[in-house]
Amino acid sequence: TYKEFDELLNMTCFESRNIVRVLFNNKEENDYYSRSGELSYQKYMLENPDFGVFKNILKPVYSIGEVTVSGKVNVGELIKKYRQYLITEKALLSENFDFNHLKINIENVEYKGLQANNIIFCEGIKATENPFFNHLPYNGAKGEVLIIKILNIKPKKIFKHRVFLVPMGNDLFWVGATSDNVYENDLPTNYSKKYLIDKLDKILDIPYEIIAHQAAIRPNVKDRRPFIGQHKAFKNLFIFNGLGGKGASLAPYFSAHFIDYLLKGTALEKEVDIKRFDK
Repeated sequence: TYKEFDELLNMTCFESRNIVRVLFNNKEENDYYSRSGELSYQKYMLENPDFGVFKNILKPVYSIGEVTVSGKVNVGELIKKYRQYLITEKALLSENFDFNHLKINIENVEYKGLQANNIIFCEGIKATENPFFNHLPYNGAKGEVLIIKILNIKPKKIFKHRVFLVPMGNDLFWVGATSDNVYENDLPTNYSKKYLIDKLDKILDIPYEIIAHQAAIRPNVKDRRPFIGQHKAFKNLFIFNGLGGKGASLAPYFSAHFIDYLLKGTALEKEVDIKRFDK
């Protein structure tokens, strides 16, 4: 899916990168190498892990494992470029959605002069304010990250300790993330900033510069399964949401699954169908 986006938008939104993960004790090390010996896992877990250039900047650790067939999606850049593509194609109305302008008819829906057979709401945590789907049991989690600069190191891998250290290019690294189920807003907090700095200082053995501190709310779900399906009363209203912190990996699979449901009449998986909350 992301390679198709790369071709469509002339960009690189997906980067294949191994993940080097710290193993904190003898049990974790034994578990890792025991699992890596299993045939079904050999494709994903390397027998001879290597820090790569990270070894030059890290404080000593007990041991490491290395995961392959992995990578990262440049979600921010993807959204920016795809948004511009949709605007060029005259396929995006870039404004806040006003429910007062939505008309639900028997055969279709109307919104500010636009007509469609159906409407699909993909609003993230803002769905808690959607009058048609705010009954679903969201369990939002606030996450905070740091963007830092480390000079003279260009790793090809992602590093996982107590936090992730993800190369972004131009000497920048994504550090995160926190997860808080109790929050007042989506603004960065000094508490989480200190938490991330404390973790970084226990990992890195060289200086770094904090470039940015960011926060957002994940649309987590009570049972950790997406919200997909049709409104109980209004048959032309649908939702695609609740992918939580794993949205980049879940969205391609479940969007295809959802399209098959909408266009081919294929049944939704019971674990994601919002009918599981019908009483």
